[in-house]
Amino acid sequence: RSDRGNADSPIYDPAKAPALNSFLSSFRGVRIVSQDPLIIEHFGTNFGPDAENSVTTWFPAYVQGSGAWHNMTLGIMAEEAGLSAFTSAKADTLEVDQLNFISGPMVQVMKDQLDAAAAEGYIPYAATLGEFISAEEIALRYENLTEWHRRRGHFWLGTGVFYLERAFPVEGTVILQRYTDHPDMADKWAGFSSPKIAEVEVDGPGRLTIGSEAVYDVFITFRGEPYETEDIVEVKYLLFDATGAVAASGNAEVVEDGLWEVVLSSDVTAELAEGSNRLEIVVISQVVAVPAFDSIQFVTAP
Repeated sequence: RSDRGNADSPIYDPAKAPALNSFLSSFRGVRIVSQDPLIIEHFGTNFGPDAENSVTTWFPAYVQGSGAWHNMTLGIMAEEAGLSAFTSAKADTLEVDQLNFISGPMVQVMKDQLDAAAAEGYIPYAATLGEFISAEEIALRYENLTEWHRRRGHFWLGTGVFYLERAFPVEGTVILQRYTDHPDMADKWAGFSSPKIAEVEVDGPGRLTIGSEAVYDVFITFRGEPYETEDIVEVKYLLFDATGAVAASGNAEVVEDGLWEVVLSSDVTAELAEGSNRLEIVVISQVVAVPAFDSIQFVTAP
């Protein structure tokens, strides 16, 4: 993608130059820390207010999905040869058809590039990629891509739950097939159809003697089932005395899934005056941004 905005590139496209210039304005460097597992460090000066928006991935991708070098190579070769172009702007300038991985005459153009690449064992950017991709892998990828085209008549690859089996542009329809070996089951995200907001209930003594220990059970459930401990960040408590001031605070301790425990020590209750007190519970979940609350009132007496 960046290469297409480089004026010295054989696939230079003026339409991509602004995006490259914008990227370079904040880019400071990149380093491969480890190959197995693959860890890449990216250095830049553009930061988002949220940490997850400051992550730059070097995984090859189309605008709407992941890509693979061996099918993108066919487009690169076609553009280098002046037979087509990735963008409509450059295609109009060259007076050629825009690249189409799915249907039309460009599919045959890409098939011709595939045959040439397979015969040569061609790999793009060989000075870099050649260090990581063996001749055996190159041959296998082109062999697999040839078989993919033979079966489906196109070159649109993907790594998602579905893949494109057939496309019918005139009719405006496509046939998608489920990729049965995809690691994510169909119900993986089903839990997000209804937010897993915890239901909290506090139980314990309604009256206690000042200076005595008190134990309160905190029951945390979702749809009647115990809320898994691993899905909870923390369970906090706030103790308000008869004046409304915060007398104590801390974290509840887990007993088992769905059951936590707050222990008010004798030292804590010794500081309480006679009257009505309130124990407030706050449950913070890993899976939803909305905390859950419950409270219990109790009376202290000498």
